[in-house]
Parts: sequence; structure tokens; C-alpha cells
Amino acid sequence: MAAAVRIHLLVRAEADLTVWRHEAVARPYWRFYHNAVPGWAVSWRGGIHDLGPDRIIVVAPETVFHGRWTGPARHAYLHLTCEGAEVVARPGIWTLPLDPALDALRQAWTTGAHRDLAAQAFALASLARLPAEALGRPGHGPAVARALELLAEADTAVAIADLAAEAGMHPTAFIRRFRQETGTTPHRWHLARRIAAACLDLEDPALDVETIAQRRGFCDRHHFSRVFRQLRGVGPATYRREGRHPS
Repeated sequence: MAAAVRIHLLVRAEADLTVWRHEAVARPYWRFYHNAVPGWAVSWRGGIHDLGPDRIIVVAPETVFHGRWTGPARHAYLHLTCEGAEVVARPGIWTLPLDPALDALRQAWTTGAHRDLAAQAFALASLARLPAEALGRPGHGPAVARALELLAEADTAVAIADLAAEAGMHPTAFIRRFRQETGTTPHRWHLARRIAAACLDLEDPALDVETIAQRRGFCDRHHFSRVFRQLRGVGPATYRREGRHPS
């Protein structure tokens, strides 16, 4: 049975903007951009992707990029997470032509009666148009796949002994296999997952840092901030401030 694809829509918006800044702060979600006029662009690894009325810019999660702009623009954008598919996103930026089918969905999520539904359909249609190198298959064995499920569901630390027992393996052998298949340890993988979830929490201005730290299983704000800075390069307050859209 194919895995269900789950779209979690974070932001669906369209606004007339004169200021738009992205200064190399990665985010754990997909971004989709469309501009009604040319003049803005995003740069990544030396490449330039121009925004304009005839194209869509797709930014994968954890992609560190820079924004450039010239003059005001009608800027439409989606932020969302996509989970459950049998693929994993690789950092990158892609330009897709705005063909009639995509354009119809774009207009529906900005002016239609069912905007959230149209936005999700637009995102799935765009992802399906990405080149093969944009997405990579995880290829995990059953022991590691099950461990990843358990870790993804937990907001606090999970004992290695429990993960190994679930896999029917000795803890040492389990850690070795986990590292072979994921490139990291269960602890580091889970820590990165919790911080990524905290990044999404920081998008909500109603949640303070103390609440987020508690929600994601950290003993206090200071511990949370220290780990956050180690993994994201900036503290949670700076991350929240730099991530706020001018609109």
C-alpha cells in the first residue's frame, strides 16, 4: 500500500511588498513563490532564480538561500510541510514554468472559494513536476524505519535500549545499523527532529520560547536555546525575528 501524503499548510498569502529579505537562514519547510512582475530573485550556490509572472520558484526544506529584489511586487507564497511520501527532500531551488494547469491552481489558491484546498493541490502538482534529482528515496530497512517512526512520534528522549528491543537487536548492533542508513545516531537524528518542530512552533507568535522548549522536551529555555544555536546557527529569538515576513 502506498504511503499517504500529508500536507501541513503553514502560510498561504499574497501581498504587495516593497521589502523582502532572506539572509541565509534555512527553514524546515517547503516554499513556493510567484511574483506578478519581474525584478526579484533568489540565489543559491552561485545560481540565480528569477521570480516572474510566467514561473514558480520552489525552495526545498533546509535550503540556505538569499533573496534579491528591485521595486515593489505582488508576491504570492506558500509555506508548508509534506510528510508520508516515500521520498525525502534534498536542499535545492527549482524553477517551474507556470503552465495552464498550475496557473489555474495558483489563481484558485489566491482568489478561489476553497483556497487552502487549492493551495495543497498546487503544492502537490508542483512537487510532482520536480526533476528526479530533487527527491531521494530513503531506502531504510524495517528496523531503522520503525525506529524513525517511534522517534518522530516522541517529543522527549527515547532510550536506545527501547529502540533496539523494538528492532529485536543488540543496542550496539542497532546503533551501527542506524548510523549506516541515516548517517547519524538516533540521539542526533531525534534532536534535529525536535529542533525542526520547534522551528515550526516559532512561526506562531502566540507561543513564547519557554512554552516551545517545554513542548519539545527540553528541561528549560537555556538548554533549548543552546541546542537550537548548535543546530541552526542562531538562537531561537534571532531565528524568529529573521523569519518574520514583512507582510
